[in-house]
Amino acid sequence: MATVSETLGHRAQLFHDLLMEVATGPNGIFVSFPRFDTRRSFQHEETHAYVQQLIDDHWGPINRKPTAAEWLYGENTLWLEGWFLWSQMLRYEATGESEALVSARKCFWDMTYLFELSGEIEPGALGKPHGGRPSNHTVHDQSACPVMFYARFALTLATDEERRTAFEYLRAHGDFYLNRGWVMNSDGRAHNVVDPPRTSSMKSMAAVYQAYEATGDTRYRDAVGGQLQLLVESGRLPWLKNPFAVSHNLYYWGLLCDYWTTTELANQFDWSRCIEEYGRAIPACLDDEGLVVFGDYDIEAGVHTPYFERWLSREDNDGDWIGPAPNRVDRLWLGSKNASGRAFTSATLAAGLLLSRKHVITENAHELAAKTLLRLDEDTVRWWWDDGGLPSELKGLRNICAPEVAAMWLVAYWMGRLQGAW
Repeated sequence: MATVSETLGHRAQLFHDLLMEVATGPNGIFVSFPRFDTRRSFQHEETHAYVQQLIDDHWGPINRKPTAAEWLYGENTLWLEGWFLWSQMLRYEATGESEALVSARKCFWDMTYLFELSGEIEPGALGKPHGGRPSNHTVHDQSACPVMFYARFALTLATDEERRTAFEYLRAHGDFYLNRGWVMNSDGRAHNVVDPPRTSSMKSMAAVYQAYEATGDTRYRDAVGGQLQLLVESGRLPWLKNPFAVSHNLYYWGLLCDYWTTTELANQFDWSRCIEEYGRAIPACLDDEGLVVFGDYDIEAGVHTPYFERWLSREDNDGDWIGPAPNRVDRLWLGSKNASGRAFTSATLAAGLLLSRKHVITENAHELAAKTLLRLDEDTVRWWWDDGGLPSELKGLRNICAPEVAAMWLVAYWMGRLQGAW
């Protein structure tokens, strides 16, 4: 019988190959959500009506609205590139394997291409490539991780040519935010990413701070430092609000806090306390298999309350919606287990456990993380999770592959390898 380390090592290679050989699209960048059965991009006639309904409901007038097929092609490409790049940098640090450097370099040049592509619309933009086309549209989540790791590769592993290219784009990207007054195009709407201050504002701040680390231009550092101070004063660190709706941010916010400890802004807040609180919350949100259970986490009581799986109708109170109340969709599905993003979020929480272990906070963190990673096999690389409780009209969503699951799984795995956990 294979050991835990052997099983995880075999799966790491499988997920690496899936990303490099299956998830790569015709223009070389990763496809965000291909078909699970054929691993090719969705065609317009193959998409699920629920996906188009969700797009129709929240899309604003600023940017051209993508079709469901275009949305599935490039919605999460940016952070897929970023997470996989990070996983391969961790791998290279842990093993020195040449394959890791090759894979990381592929992501670096993908990111460079996406900067170039988005620049056709607006200099310095890094937009979601819906349908593989240029865009200046993005969101919080797609801001930090790809740019942070793009910059880190440039500063540590890049050739001189790669470094010069990256620094040019990082400067332009910093200017993109500052010239716009921190306003981005998000889902067809103008969205200020720092006003009001919110915990996820750190994602855009980190993207701008990379321009300082790349160029030494203090304008970027000072702009971020000022906004970070406003966030601290808002009281929204470490938590946006109580209760906290369980999400991937338990790792993402912790990662950003860990990053600030390495910068000139390390003394602006007790970043380790944030990581400690996120690390303490994660075990409460996992089931016996190591999978996330979506719900509300009471940050004061340390108690997690799963959602009651149901359809939310237009007649429900606004407070019952996850996110803004819908404008055109008659009902939304709310699930604690049978829901979108369960596999990906579970992988992020495994990474969050290992981040807390790095800070010597959660004693058995690696054991809990291993349980999650062992549960997430090739069959779970899907956008929507269904253990039998997904409504019949949504079961077609199970055919949406989510390579981001494999990328984040690899982040957690190589974090553990670097720590000697397996």
